[in-house]
This record gives sequence, structure tokens and C-alpha cells, in this order.
Amino acid sequence: MTLGLVRINRRPVMAADEPFLRSLYESTREAELAMLPWTETQKQDFVSMQFRAQTTHYNAHYPSATFDVLEIESVPIGRITIGRSDAAINLIDIILAPQYRGKGIGSEIIKDLITEARSTHKQIILFVESFNRAKTLYDRLGFTVVANDQVYFEMRWQPPS
Repeated sequence: MTLGLVRINRRPVMAADEPFLRSLYESTREAELAMLPWTETQKQDFVSMQFRAQTTHYNAHYPSATFDVLEIESVPIGRITIGRSDAAINLIDIILAPQYRGKGIGSEIIKDLITEARSTHKQIILFVESFNRAKTLYDRLGFTVVANDQVYFEMRWQPPS
């Protein structure tokens, strides 16, 4: 996919990516951790435990998903995890490094998924935390909330009939 003159590539996650992926995960927890009266060591231990738990959960519950690193000129900028079935594309997870957020990259990635979903006549399903700013992106791109458990919104994009 291309954003302006910049090409965003995907490649499968490799074992050597773990430090980057852990740091990426940590960037999503910074605001939450800042409020806690923990030492830096306690925060790092917590993030490591949560990262391992999430990785284990995704691998166990989505064994056929694609786990990819997003790159610009071989520099990792994020990750995306996608599950595909006959009926749907499940956007399991997408994270961009902080310095790449708010630059239209996420929009282009989601638009590419919408193009795929449109051409294959599939819906896109995702879950987003109720406080996550990405919800406004999903709203703007035509996703609708189909369920809300007070923590997560389940959102779907439906191809035109």
C-alpha cells in the first residue's frame, strides 16, 4: 500500500521482532501506567507479562491469522493481525508506533482492508476499546457499532448489497 510517495509494506512477524513488538505494545499502555504508583521495574514487568499474555491469547485463539509487521523502507512502524474466514475479515489488532500515528497511515491500511472486503463480499469485524481514539477513524470509514460491553465496542463494516 502507498501513502503519498511512501510505500508501506507488510511482512510476517519473526522472533527477532519481539523487542520492537513489546515496545509497540508498551506504547499503548503509557497513559494507563503513568497513573500507577509503581516503580519503573514494576511497570516493565507488568508490560512484559501483559504482552506475553496477549501474544499467547492471539496465537491460541487465532491460529490461522496473519501476524505482520508494518514497515516503511525496511523500518518497522507497526503491526497488524488479521483473521480471515469465508464470511469475514477480522481485524484482530493494529498498532502504529507513536511517531507514525495521526499521519493517515492507519486510514490507508483500513481502506485497503475495505477494498479487499468489498471485492470478496465480506464484512470486516473489529473490537476497539471505548476510550480509544481510533474509534473515530472507524466511524469515519463507515464502521458501525453492533455491540458495546462498556469496555469494547464491536464494530463492523458491511459491503454494499
